[in-house]
Amino acid sequence: MESDWHRLAMTLLIELVGLHLMGRKDYFVGGNMFIYFDAKQARDRNFRGPDFFFVWEASLNPPRPYWAVWDEGGKYPDVIIELTSPTTASEDYGVKKMTYERVFPYQ
Repeated sequence: MESDWHRLAMTLLIELVGLHLMGRKDYFVGGNMFIYFDAKQARDRNFRGPDFFFVWEASLNPPRPYWAVWDEGGKYPDVIIELTSPTTASEDYGVKKMTYERVFPYQ
C-alpha cells in the first residue's frame, strides 16, 4: 500500500459500489488484488494489481484472493482505477496503462 490516502481511497471506492449495488450479487469488486490474465505465463509476471476494479455479471461470492480470468469464464474487469502517486506514476502510466489498453479486451 502506497499511503494512508491510497488505502482510504481504495476502501471508499469499494464501499461505495457495495452500497450502490446493495442486495445484488451479480458483480465483483476488488482492490489491491492481482488480476491474472494469462494462465501459461502467470509465473512470468503476466498479471497486474490495480487499486480498484469492477466486473459485471460475476459472482460477488465467494471472496477471492485474486482474479484469474480463466477461472471466471474469461471475464475481464469492466472498470479499472489506478490511484497514482509520484512513486507509482511511471508504472501506472506505462506498463499498466498499456496492458489495460492492449491486452484486456474492450467489452
